[in-house]
Amino acid sequence: MKFRLSFANGIALLGSLIVAILFFFPVAGLDQQTTRIAALTLFLVVFWATNVVPPYFPVLIFFALAMIFQVISPALAFSGFASGAFWLVFGGLVIGAAFKETGLATRIADGISRFFGRSYRGLIGGLVVLGVLLSFIMPSSMGRVVMLVPIALALADRYGYGLDAPGRYGILLAMIFGAHTPSFGILPANVPNMILAGTTESVWGITIPYGQYFFLNFPVLGLLKALLIFALVLLFFPDHLPEKTPSTVKEQTPMSADEKRLGMILIVVVLMWAFDFLHGIAPSWVALAAALVLLLPGIGVLPADTLNKRLNIASLIFVAGLISMGAMIAQSELTVLFSQWIENTLPLTPGADFGNYLVLSITTLLTSIVGTVPTVPAVLVPLADVLASLSGLPLLTVLMIQVVGFSTIFFPYQAAPLVVGVLLANIPARIALRFTLVLGFVTLLLLLPLDYLWLQILGYFG
Repeated sequence: MKFRLSFANGIALLGSLIVAILFFFPVAGLDQQTTRIAALTLFLVVFWATNVVPPYFPVLIFFALAMIFQVISPALAFSGFASGAFWLVFGGLVIGAAFKETGLATRIADGISRFFGRSYRGLIGGLVVLGVLLSFIMPSSMGRVVMLVPIALALADRYGYGLDAPGRYGILLAMIFGAHTPSFGILPANVPNMILAGTTESVWGITIPYGQYFFLNFPVLGLLKALLIFALVLLFFPDHLPEKTPSTVKEQTPMSADEKRLGMILIVVVLMWAFDFLHGIAPSWVALAAALVLLLPGIGVLPADTLNKRLNIASLIFVAGLISMGAMIAQSELTVLFSQWIENTLPLTPGADFGNYLVLSITTLLTSIVGTVPTVPAVLVPLADVLASLSGLPLLTVLMIQVVGFSTIFFPYQAAPLVVGVLLANIPARIALRFTLVLGFVTLLLLLPLDYLWLQILGYFG
């Protein structure tokens, strides 16, 4: 493979040098283990952010270094493989393979094209709306993404968009980002929201009602963010629908037995996900059970070689590494040091509401860049009283400002559903990174001030 020195490669090389120094020469005031944990975290963040190698590769190096040098225990290093999110992705990959194998993805894509496909603009808008609507009934962004990407791929193929066509990227990114990013405005729609609510209740005894959370966050972080995604997709990936869309075989034939079987299984899965508050079974285990049924000989719809040939193992390794990194940070001294730095350094001043809002939002954003989005509530919620005291803001306001920060995403690796979606859709890393960076900057410049005004109108600043 030919190596070309670019800005990203230069950053990766510089980061690797710093990591090597930290790994063998502890920073003054830190023990060797904490320094090495910081080095491993920096290593992963640098390589995920620059995308100079596939995302799974630095994860494998992380596992190897953590074990060879006994930085952390095997149970902690490989905790990602035992997490529910890992098995949710696994189940989603199997469901995606079943979509493709049976042709149901193509049939659903045909239905979407008939409903939204009068224009390219209408199609992109319809896909974003579809992702947002599913956020109300499917409580997992990862589940939505892995289920919708095969449909988006079939839809792009139906319109004849080639691998590098703007229309193909537009369809895929609209589906992926529409299914995940606006869901930060809907309390049970993704994992970070639920971690925030659960940690807030356990640490501060504050229960966040669904309606209050929705009314506070969805208008700006959900609805306006969805409109922003729609606008940016059209801006960066302009295209038009072909004048004549060729008919597909699935349009002309009735559903096969396998399609019907898969359809029934998916209906059960979605209902189980939607009503998890009644039966108490986590979405991850529902997805795993669905995967088992789909793979079961005689009942399922997938061939015996599916696990060997048809699953994207790279995305599973990445998800495991992402979760393990978050667990490693949460259980290290880094969180204590970061907490002390926040208490002693942040320029918070009582009465300077907008300045405090910006400082807290950007602090949350930076925390999510270093430790990924799900780690933010675990690190910052316990500090909410200190931040409230320093800023003079109500405790609930400080807690809700975190949503503004961790919903602003600059790099795909910050949110596992985005990375998994990009990998499943075979979107080049540079395309995904460019779109995410622009979305993040526009969010900072436009939506953050609007969200502040919305909080002011609702009286959250006293």
